[in-house]
Parts: sequence; C-alpha cells; structure tokens
Amino acid sequence: MSGKAGRGADQFMVRLPEGMRDRIKAAAEANNRSMNAEIVATLEEKYPRPVLIEEEIAKADALLAKILADPNTSDENKRLLALLAEETKRLIRRRRT
Repeated sequence: MSGKAGRGADQFMVRLPEGMRDRIKAAAEANNRSMNAEIVATLEEKYPRPVLIEEEIAKADALLAKILADPNTSDENKRLLALLAEETKRLIRRRRT
C-alpha cells in the first residue's frame, strides 16, 4: 500500500455477513494490526495498484547501478548488462509510441 490512509481517506460502509467481523478481528489480531488495516491489506492483495512502468524502470536502473558498481562483476557481465538495459529501454520507448 502506498502511504498510510488517514481520516481524510476514502471511506466505504459495508455490511458484513454474520461471523465475518469476528474472522476479520481474529486475523487482525494474529497479524498485529487493526481491523481496518487487515481489511485494506486483504483488498490490496486482491486488487493491487496498477504497475507504473516508470517506477519499474527506476527500480531496474537502481539494481543495474548496484550490480555495475560491484567490484566482483566482471567487465563482460557489465557490458552485457548495459546492452540488456539499453535494449529494454528501446523496446519500452517503441511500445509507448
């Protein structure tokens, strides 16, 4: 979940079938969180936030930089990784158009 929901967050009233509140409460206690946090976590699993390609590219770039900076990474592997990164970016740019 991105950020904490607060009092200003969207609210949605829902009627629960008999016994469900108790099951949610038990799960929340087992996971050391509030019932609201338990419900939100369950909904996040079922309805994940759409993946933003820009965020994934940034993660990949960070990982690539870490690998390239590692003194144990061979020059050949660095060369191949750089080629792979450029080709991936080229394909992404081409797909956007």
